[in-house]
Amino acid sequence: LYCLFMIEMNSMTKNYQEHRAVDVLNNDDILFSIGIYINKGLYLEGNLNDKFGGEHMTQDEYIESLQRKFEKNFNIEKDMSLFGERVDVHAKFYDISGRTFITKNDIIDRCENYEYCYIKKVDMVTEKEVASYGQLLRKIVDECIDPGKDHMSTYVTGVIICNGINEYAKQTIKTYCYSKVYSFYLRGWCDVRLLCVNSSNNEIVTNKAGKRVQKVYQLTP
Repeated sequence: LYCLFMIEMNSMTKNYQEHRAVDVLNNDDILFSIGIYINKGLYLEGNLNDKFGGEHMTQDEYIESLQRKFEKNFNIEKDMSLFGERVDVHAKFYDISGRTFITKNDIIDRCENYEYCYIKKVDMVTEKEVASYGQLLRKIVDECIDPGKDHMSTYVTGVIICNGINEYAKQTIKTYCYSKVYSFYLRGWCDVRLLCVNSSNNEIVTNKAGKRVQKVYQLTP
């Protein structure tokens, strides 16, 4: 019964996080100062038209703008190699929260939430490129995520920035799905978000999990 209770509680928590993100994203009255809920306790403020006024930007300009948003809450690494594949930007975030009884030393429980974002520049995106990047993200989840007893959630977000994408690649992104549940939700879950940003026409293609944070990466309102 305890296990069933904890599974239900963790499912409810996950649904709350997702619905909170949707509530914020659907607020069309907010443009520059929009708050995007990524993980418990984390907000990225602003969309990417604050500097460029909706104009098309180059890949490097887009990455520069993203980095300014990330640096408030994320640790950023540039030009790294991961499992033999080049990644232009790696941004990582973690949040630890908990409940105490009387003093801060009387800890009842605590929750750990993480996000890892991997950004890569590509000229033209094909279904082969998407499949390869999807495999990289899956390998990161399988070999790099090690949830402890206080782990609640991890989001692995892969972003491809391109100058063009074919229709087969779009379909591959939309149908991409990978997630893991740890110890029947007792140690939380991990979801993979996959997005492709076309800097030539401001188009963003995402998988189902990526839709929740699409506006974070939007070039125009």
